Amino acid sequence: MKIIGFAQLRNELRKENLENWFKCMNTVCDHIYIYDQDSDDDSQDLYRGEDKATVLESEINDFSNEIQCKSLLLERLLQDHEDVDWIFWMDGDTLLDQRMLKNDGELFSSTLTGVDSFAPNVDCIKLGHYNLWRSDVHYRTDNSYHDLNSGGVNALWRNTGKLQFPRVSGLHHPQHPGGITSFATAPFALIHRGFATDYQIMLKYDVYKSRGQSGNALERLLDEKDLNVELLPEGLLPEWFGVVDSEDPREKTPIRELYDAQNEGS
Repeated sequence: MKIIGFAQLRNELRKENLENWFKCMNTVCDHIYIYDQDSDDDSQDLYRGEDKATVLESEINDFSNEIQCKSLLLERLLQDHEDVDWIFWMDGDTLLDQRMLKNDGELFSSTLTGVDSFAPNVDCIKLGHYNLWRSDVHYRTDNSYHDLNSGGVNALWRNTGKLQFPRVSGLHHPQHPGGITSFATAPFALIHRGFATDYQIMLKYDVYKSRGQSGNALERLLDEKDLNVELLPEGLLPEWFGVVDSEDPREKTPIRELYDAQNEGS
């Protein structure tokens, strides 16, 4: 079985995510395909040290056309590996459930083998999703931050021979390709670190604001009015991940106050 990783990345080294992401991807993937959105934080140097990585380097940050970029990356992946069985999409600010990483990804592989054997008509496998919030161990549950966990993330795509992304512009389009018609959910999860640090939250706010986002879709990034968090279930974090910040986010200075203070007078 051939499994290939798939992601768009930008400056994940600066966000302190890239090395951990590669640890996960290298464990479960035979090859890794990356569309790099003009990173300027030496991410490319790290890519070059990764034998499994194939990188399409954009000369601009074309994040606003993320689906078009995904289309180019998917076309290149399928051109190079027509025989790929499964494509694993995991964003660069995300970790994979420790249970699927143990024993060199034994459970990850056996899950896909089991789907092939017992559910050959399934085109996509969904994984649970935890949004860490200003912490290495607390995930957020209010304001729709935990909705993806119940619906699942379309993380694993079978090579149906029909996979393709539409050439559309703009943000917040469906993140999985067309050519997928049937879904199943596996009892494992992705751990999203894109909100795990104040720096990443405030950066997201600025990026989305600069691209025309407004209203609640934007302001929810700094809204902690009804903040509620819970501890990650035991055994989800990779064993090698070093927990640095375990403080309850509800005890911290609100992120909006920090953002306003940082931008005062600008």
